[in-house]
Amino acid sequence: MEWMRRYAGWTGVKLRQTYEKEEKRLRRVATGQYRTKEGHARKRAAIRRLKTIAGRLIRDVESKMSAPDYEYYGGSMMTFRRILQQKRNDREKIYSVHEPSVSCIAKGKAHKKYEFGCKVSVGRTSKKGVITAMKCFLGNPYDGDTIGATLEQVERVVNPLGGKRPACVVYDRGGRGRRLVGDTKVMTPMEGGNRSLDQEQKKWLRSLFRSRAAIEPTIGHLKSDYGLDRNFLSGVEGDAVNALLAGAAWNLKMRLRELKAAILGLLGAILRSVTALIAIHINRSRGMISYQAA
Repeated sequence: MEWMRRYAGWTGVKLRQTYEKEEKRLRRVATGQYRTKEGHARKRAAIRRLKTIAGRLIRDVESKMSAPDYEYYGGSMMTFRRILQQKRNDREKIYSVHEPSVSCIAKGKAHKKYEFGCKVSVGRTSKKGVITAMKCFLGNPYDGDTIGATLEQVERVVNPLGGKRPACVVYDRGGRGRRLVGDTKVMTPMEGGNRSLDQEQKKWLRSLFRSRAAIEPTIGHLKSDYGLDRNFLSGVEGDAVNALLAGAAWNLKMRLRELKAAILGLLGAILRSVTALIAIHINRSRGMISYQAA
C-alpha cells in the first residue's frame, strides 16, 4: 500500500482515498497478540480488510496511470497483485517484494528448518579442496537434477587449464537415484551398506565417503566468511555472481596460504644457510687465533 501511494505521487495520479489512517489502525490489530476467540477474529478481519484496501489502491493506480508510466511500473505492480492473490499452499510463492525469485528451501534441521534464497551447488576437488564449481539454481530443484549442470561448469573451468571432466563424483544422499550423469559415475552413500562387497571394498568406500564430508565445513566457511550466507546483489544474475565470487575468494585465499608457506619456507632455508655460514666463519676464526697463540 505504501508503494502504491509512492507510485501515485511519482506519476501524478490523484487517489480516490489514501487509507493511511485506517491502515495504521488495522496494522496494530493485525500484528497484535490475542488469547481469545474474539481477538483472533478481529485479527483475521483486519488482515482481510488490509488485503481489500491494497487491491483497491492497485486498481485505482492502474486505471489512472499513463501508458509510459505503466510500462515502467507494471512489472512491480504485477508482483503486488500476485502477492495479494497467492494462498498458503500455492507453489512458486513470492516471499520478498524486492527479490521475487527467492525460494523457500527446507533444510530439515532442528535449529534452522527453512532458508529463503536460491540453491547453490558446490564442486570441490577431493585432495586439495579447490573449488571448481559454484552453480546457482533458480527455484528449489531436486538435488540429483543439479549434478549435470554442476559438472558442465566444472568442465568449462578445468578445460582451459588442461583438465578433463571428472570420471567419478562423490555426492551426498540428496542425489540418490542418479548413478550416471553423462560419462560421469555418481557415487552416493548407501544406508546399511552394500552386502555384495567384501571388507576391503567397504573400507575403501567408507574412506571415500568420509573424504566427501570435508565439503561440509567448506560450505560453512563459504557462508560465514565469504559472503554466501547473505547476498546484497540484486536479481538472479546477482545470486550467480555472488556465488562465483565466494568460490573465487576461497581459491584465492587457499593460494595465498600456499604462497605464504612457500615464502616462509624459503626464508627459513636462507636463514639456516646464513646461520651455518656464520658458524663456520666463527669456528675458523677461533682456530686461527688459537694457532697464532701457540
